[in-house]
Amino acid sequence: MKTTTITLLLALLAATFSNAQRIERVESFWGTRYTLPGERNSSMNRVISIMEPNSEAQLYMIKAKKGRLYANILSIGGGGFMGW
Repeated sequence: MKTTTITLLLALLAATFSNAQRIERVESFWGTRYTLPGERNSSMNRVISIMEPNSEAQLYMIKAKKGRLYANILSIGGGGFMGW
């Protein structure tokens, strides 16, 4: 019983780590960059297409992309009014 439990646990851990894909987000002065394993920089559209199997995460990224557009428009307008 103990051997079966340990074997099952190790098999589940191996399956979890082998299917995991890590997406790192790096913010700088020039904007946000996403890095994937094996790729240097990826666009937000590429990250959204990779997240297709996970529909909930993909939905959050699509909302973030839309929110980023509105935030950029408002910040440009606000910066213009401050300088005027």
